[in-house]
Amino acid sequence: MRIAVYARVSTGHQDTKSQDFAVNEWLAKRETTSVIRFEDTQSGKDDDRPGLRALCAAIEAGTVDTVVTFRLDRISRRSVTALRLLLDWLNRGVGFVAVGQAALNLGLDNPLRLTIAAIFADLAQLEREALVSRVRAGLRAAKARGVKLGGVPKLSDEQAKVAKDLRAAGFTCVQVGSRLGVSAATISRLRRRA
Repeated sequence: MRIAVYARVSTGHQDTKSQDFAVNEWLAKRETTSVIRFEDTQSGKDDDRPGLRALCAAIEAGTVDTVVTFRLDRISRRSVTALRLLLDWLNRGVGFVAVGQAALNLGLDNPLRLTIAAIFADLAQLEREALVSRVRAGLRAAKARGVKLGGVPKLSDEQAKVAKDLRAAGFTCVQVGSRLGVSAATISRLRRRA
């Protein structure tokens, strides 16, 4: 079995010794043909990490049968990202084992690995839909309280009136925008809103 081990810590003040110990214990009980190690010292919120990129490249190159890590959150702190990667790897025929989370033993020897991954993907989708629902409810409540949503207007009410008057007098959006210190697109949007 060709194993890729991935470890991550968030800062340089931390080390991967406890993760390595648990993973090495798991590896000692398995027959492996090769073990490649990838490591990052970077927040799990940042999905653009050199070690993770190298791991994904090794998977795409077909040099890895199974990814082993301590916990799924070592791959990413964002559940949607972690599950996206996990499903991609499983679809490529690459197993995944989180030695610290028995439910995430999705190794190639687990016939239910795709079913378990699908359940996790469905849970992630439900979490995403609940988040969107909460955001929409919050926006509706803010509107009901009279909160103005969107960006800060580029023109004051007085400037908007001047812009409309200048446009009515035949000046182009570029000319009006230049005079008021905004882009022609801002003047054009103002006209469309009116």
